Amino acid sequence: MKRSILSINGNRPFNYILKSVLGNDYYVTIVSDPIVGIKFMRSNNDISLIIIDTDLFEEDGYEFIENVNSSLLYQMPIVVLSSKEIDTMKETFSNLTINGFFKKPFSPLELSNRIKNILDVPVFQSI
Repeated sequence: MKRSILSINGNRPFNYILKSVLGNDYYVTIVSDPIVGIKFMRSNNDISLIIIDTDLFEEDGYEFIENVNSSLLYQMPIVVLSSKEIDTMKETFSNLTINGFFKKPFSPLELSNRIKNILDVPVFQSI
């Protein structure tokens, strides 16, 4: 069964590439901003991973990630896209759980491989 990915990104050309690269393996839903992302998440509990471009809405993106990290309802991996250097992103989000950082421009195939690796990690549940 295909897993679902939520992409929060207002860049239409990137969204087309993202759907082209990931669409065969995942259901990809794209929303234009973090507020719409939260609304979507409230009505869809089958999201496996979130991709967020923090260049377009840095403060809202940070708050969105903070809300996802602190919520018991939304425990899922997050991948951050940005034009900033990786070290700067890691510093900005140092107190949050991020599963991957990608500096633009990057290879969509590299992103796809990273997502596969993140989602293939077994999740252990207590009995």
